[in-house]
Amino acid sequence: MTLLNPFRVVVALVVAVAAYFALNDPSIERARSKDRARRAVVAYIPPPTSCIKDGQIAMTFDNGISTANTPAILDVLKSANATATFHVSTEWVGVYTVVDAILRRMIDEGHTVGFSWYGSDPRNMTDLQLSSSLQAQATKIYNAIARFPRLIRLPYDMANIQVLSGAAAQDFKVTSYNLDPADYHLCPSASTMTSSSTTKKTVSVSTATTLATTPPTKAYTAKLDAFKAAGVKGAVIAVHNDLCPIASAIGRVISTVRAEGYQLVTLDKCLDGETPYKSVAGAATSVIPTYPAAATAKSSAAGASSDTTTTTGNTVAEELKKKSGATTSTHVTSTTAWSVVLVAMVTVALIAVLS
Repeated sequence: MTLLNPFRVVVALVVAVAAYFALNDPSIERARSKDRARRAVVAYIPPPTSCIKDGQIAMTFDNGISTANTPAILDVLKSANATATFHVSTEWVGVYTVVDAILRRMIDEGHTVGFSWYGSDPRNMTDLQLSSSLQAQATKIYNAIARFPRLIRLPYDMANIQVLSGAAAQDFKVTSYNLDPADYHLCPSASTMTSSSTTKKTVSVSTATTLATTPPTKAYTAKLDAFKAAGVKGAVIAVHNDLCPIASAIGRVISTVRAEGYQLVTLDKCLDGETPYKSVAGAATSVIPTYPAAATAKSSAAGASSDTTTTTGNTVAEELKKKSGATTSTHVTSTTAWSVVLVAMVTVALIAVLS
C-alpha cells in the first residue's frame, strides 16, 4: 500500500492543477479584469469638438427624427442651401415608413446621416454587447438609406475610454461639439424634450428660464464674439435637437453665421474629409484606435473658446494601462498567492481521501 502513495500524490496534484485552471481560465480572467476596468472611474477624453479649419460651422442634430419638426427644419435648410448632420435615434427607424422616407430625403438633399446611441448605458456592456448593439443600430440605418453610418453621438456622460475604443474598433467615429444653444428648451414640454433612451443634462431653474427666453442665435453670437475678442476666427460644432419646433430659430442662425463670414458644412467635411459611411456594419479592416492624451483649448476672452484635442498617438491600451495598471498588478499578485494556497489545500485533501 505504501508503494502507491507517490501515485496518489501525482493524481492529487494533477486534479488540483486541473481544478485551478478550470477556475482561473486566462480568457475568463482577462474578461473579468476588463470588466473591472470598464466600470472603474476612467477619465473621459472627448473626441474632437470643433472643425479642423477655422471659419467653419457644423450644425448637428441629435435624438430625432421628429415627423412634426424634422421636415420643417429640412425645408429651412433647403431654402437656405445649407447642409447639416443628423444623428438620428434608431428607435423608430424601420418601424414607420415616414421615418425612413425622411432619412432618404436627408441623403437626397446632401445632408450627412449618423446615429445617436439608443439603448442602455454602453459603459455597462461587454465588448461583444457593445459591438452587437452598434452594428444593429447601423444596420437599421442601412436598411433605410443603403449606407452604413460611421458617425455616432453618445448621450451625456455615457462614454469613457473603453466605450470609445470599442466603437473605434468597429470603425465608428464618435463625435462631440463645443456649442450647445440649448434649443431643446424651446420644446413645449419636457415629455417632447427627450427620447426614452437619453436624457438631456441637468440645467438649473434660473439657467433654464434664461435659455428658454433666449433665441439659440444668441448662443452663436456669444461664441463668435468671443472669437473676435481673442483675435481669431474659430470653428464650431453645434448640437441641436430636432425633437423640438426650432425651424425658425435655425433659419435665424444660418443668416447670422453667414453674415459673420462663416461657412456651414456637414460634420464629415468639418472633420477634414472624415468618411461618413462605410461598407459594412462593423469594421471593414483592423482598426487600431488612438485617442489624445490630453485636451487643450484655444485662448479666449469671456471663456467661450473653441475646444480642440491633440492626438499624441497613445493607444487606448497604453492609456488604460496608465490609469489602471496598479490595480491590475495588485490583483494578479493577490490571485497568484491564493492560487498556490488553493492547489496546496486541494492536494492535501485528495491525499487524505485516497489514503
